[in-house]
Amino acid sequence: MGETTAARAVMEKAGVPVVPGALLPAPSPDGGFDAAEVSAICEGVGFPLMVKAAFGGGGKGMRMVSDPADAVKSCEAAAREALKAFGDGTVY
Repeated sequence: MGETTAARAVMEKAGVPVVPGALLPAPSPDGGFDAAEVSAICEGVGFPLMVKAAFGGGGKGMRMVSDPADAVKSCEAAAREALKAFGDGTVY
């Protein structure tokens, strides 16, 4: 279905159940994320959670996060890997 967040929106609109999730903000130019914003989004989704690249597949750009203290570094690592593999660091 291409870009995952768009595919999720289509499925939600069609009434198809999807797992809880949220698009993360774009990282800063240095690749970092706002810790407070990421923490709030992750708490809203609930732990454990999976950070996933919006583009691509094959397990690249994915990180399992069980501990809230690891959320920001996991998002940054997933975004870096997604950018390198797919040319887009968007993660959700």
